[in-house]
Amino acid sequence: MYKIICLIGKSGSGKDTIIQKLRADLKIPIAISFTSRPMRSGEIQDLTYHFVSDSYFEDNKEKFIEQRLYKVINQDGTKGIWRYGLTEESFEEGTNLVIVDVNGYKALRKYFGRDNVLPFFIHCSDTTRLNRILLRGDGSNKLEVMRRFEADERDFKEFIESRNYYKICNEYGIDLAVEEIEMELKRRGLI
Repeated sequence: MYKIICLIGKSGSGKDTIIQKLRADLKIPIAISFTSRPMRSGEIQDLTYHFVSDSYFEDNKEKFIEQRLYKVINQDGTKGIWRYGLTEESFEEGTNLVIVDVNGYKALRKYFGRDNVLPFFIHCSDTTRLNRILLRGDGSNKLEVMRRFEADERDFKEFIESRNYYKICNEYGIDLAVEEIEMELKRRGLI
């Protein structure tokens, strides 16, 4: 039996920081996604992501529960494509943490069943998101930052309006956001 705790949020909302704190606090495994994007400073192969080629996604498409494709603007101004995806092997039996986008959440809910997937929408202001992106070093590519903000507005619109999630404010510090998630998980008997 799988229980999937999904962290969903716009770029720079703090999903990665929150998931690491939850894993440390609760000892819940994180489902590791596959990606074709370049590795960022400080990321570790098969711990942060499974960094693979585009052809890996094509050659193994039947294994993926969900795949997403992002059209990005590279540092040199050229356009590129980054792929992300999850397979059943990404998850351990029992409770798992995972970061997904809206479509990834829908695919996991369809695959594992609605009652087995718990969505937490991580929210903060656009100013806070931009500051976090700049602090982690992703702000040097202004065109890509603008593309991501525009895509987030479009991609999250229907999801936000659905109110089919637990909204977690990550404006005032990670500890408050993590505490709020942990309280809901306790209430549901997941921890």
